Amino acid sequence: MAHLKKISDIILWLARILAAIVIAFILFFLLTHLSNKGNTDNQAIPTKDVLAFILFPVGTLFGLVLCFIRERAGSIITLTSMIILMIIRPDLASNHLLLSLAFIPGFLFFIHSFLKD
Repeated sequence: MAHLKKISDIILWLARILAAIVIAFILFFLLTHLSNKGNTDNQAIPTKDVLAFILFPVGTLFGLVLCFIRERAGSIITLTSMIILMIIRPDLASNHLLLSLAFIPGFLFFIHSFLKD
């Protein structure tokens, strides 16, 4: 039983560290993009792109932050956001960095939520 507790703790801390790195990474690029004053293009944004933005980074960030408080709920939001994003934007599925960016900590939190019960 102590062995399972140690594995559970390792998974939890690995998930927390990776999630903190991913949150910082996404926030850096999101804030950099939003503070870009050079974009004067006033064209309408396609609905598919708006939905993709809601899923990643907004849904993913919300889910990863929530993982620190409620592991299972946050991980489900994170994983669901990433899965739906890959369904509506299959061109992003070839980008393995984006795919693994939130999947790995989200999946680790999901595993830990079942190990601690």
